[in-house]
Amino acid sequence: MVTSDDVPPWFTAGLPLPRSWNPAYVLVSNMPRFLELVPQLQRRENVWRHWLGPWGFQVLAYPVASYSLETFFDEALRMVLDLVLLFVLVSMCYAATKSLDLKWRRLSAITLSTQLMLWSISIAGGQSRVLNFLRGALAFRSSLLLWDIFTIRPVAEVESWSNVRMFAQLWLFPVETSELAQDLERARRPRLQCLRGLGKGLVYLLSSQLFLLFFPPIQVVVEMPKYQYMAYALPMVFGLYFMLSSTGFFVMNIIGLILGVEQAPLFENPFLTTSVQKFWSRWNRAIATVLHRVVFGGTHSHDARKQRSDSDTASKPAPSLARFAQTSLTAMTTFLVSGLFHEFLLYCATPGLFGWQTLFFLLNGALAVASNALSRYAPDLVRRTPMVVRYVILLLFCCRTAHLFFVPLQTHNMLAEPQMLFQLFVLPRNTPPAHAYFLYLF
Repeated sequence: MVTSDDVPPWFTAGLPLPRSWNPAYVLVSNMPRFLELVPQLQRRENVWRHWLGPWGFQVLAYPVASYSLETFFDEALRMVLDLVLLFVLVSMCYAATKSLDLKWRRLSAITLSTQLMLWSISIAGGQSRVLNFLRGALAFRSSLLLWDIFTIRPVAEVESWSNVRMFAQLWLFPVETSELAQDLERARRPRLQCLRGLGKGLVYLLSSQLFLLFFPPIQVVVEMPKYQYMAYALPMVFGLYFMLSSTGFFVMNIIGLILGVEQAPLFENPFLTTSVQKFWSRWNRAIATVLHRVVFGGTHSHDARKQRSDSDTASKPAPSLARFAQTSLTAMTTFLVSGLFHEFLLYCATPGLFGWQTLFFLLNGALAVASNALSRYAPDLVRRTPMVVRYVILLLFCCRTAHLFFVPLQTHNMLAEPQMLFQLFVLPRNTPPAHAYFLYLF
C-alpha cells in the first residue's frame, strides 16, 4: 500500500468532495462490521494462531501500512466516475466516426487507447495498490477492446447495443449477445445469473483468504531458500486464482446486477489441462479472449472455444514448417503482450522488479510452442506419455518459474492488501487491523 509520503502533494486519488459530503466516508463509516453484529465470535488472540497453532503450524504476523475502508471506497468511487466519463467520451467518438473510412476509426481507437493508458498512469497514486492495479488492468484491456469495437466488430453489431450494453462491453466481461441468442431463457434473466455469480464469489472469497496465508512477505522472501519458495508456488497459484475469481464474481456481477447484463466467468477450469497453451487460454479469459480477437482476428469467445474444442478432437496433419513458424511467432507475440501487460500493471501499482514477468510469460510461450511441436510432429509420443507425467512436468515448470511472476508482486507486500480489506469488513471499527499473516509450511 502506498503511504502518504509516496503521494504527490498536487494529487488526490479520492473524490474532490468534503468528507461531510463524500458518500464513502458518510456511509462506510456508519456501516457495522461483521464482528459488531456477532460479538460472541471475537477472540483475544489471532484466529489463525488459534485454529492452526494446535496443529503445529507457525503463523507470522507482519506489519502493514495503516489503511481504512473509507479510503478504499473513496478511491473506488472516484474510479467508477472516471469510467462513466470515459465511456461517454468513447460513445461520442464512435458515433462521430462509425460512418467514416476504416482508417479514421483506427485513428480514433489509437487516440482513445492512448488517453486510457495515460489516465491509468496519471491517476495511479492512491493508497490502494489493488485499485491502482485494477485501474491499469482496465485501461490496458479496454485499449484492446477499443480496437476491437472500432475496427473489428461490424458497425451494425455495435449499433445494436444499448448504452448499458456498450458500457458493459467496454469495462466488464459480459456474455456475448450471439451466445445469449442461442439460449433465450437465460437471456431473459440476466440478474438471476448475476445473483448466482455473487454466491459463487462468496465461496471463492473465503477460499482466497485461506490461500493468501501462503504468500510470504518480502522480508521472508529475501531470506527464503529457493527450494522452500518453490514449495509455496502451488498454494500461491491457487491463492491468486481464488482472489481473482472472487474479485471478478463480486465486482462484475454487482455491476452486472445493477445494469441487467449477465457476466461471463473469468476462468474456465484452467487446472484441468496439461497444456500450457490451454491453461493460459482458460486463465483470466477477460484478457485471453480480447487478445485472441485482436491478435488472431475477430472471433467471438464462445465461437473460438468451440473451434478449439473441435480442433482438439479432430486429427490434424502436421503443418508445414513455414505455417508452424508463423503460428509459433503469433503465439509468442501473444505471450509477449501478456508479459508487457503485467509489467504495465506493476508500473501502475507496485513499481520495482521490471522484466521478471515478461521473462516468465516468454518462458511459458516457449514451452507452449515446444509442446505444440511435439503434439503436431510426434503425436504418438504424446499419446504414450501418461497423464500423470504430463501433470508432473507442468507442475515442476510452474514451481521453478513461479518466482519470476510472484516476487515482483511481493516487493511492496501488495498481496497483503486483500487480507487487510477482509479484516476491515470483519473486525470492529474500534480495532483496525495492523498486521497481515503468513503461514509457514515447514
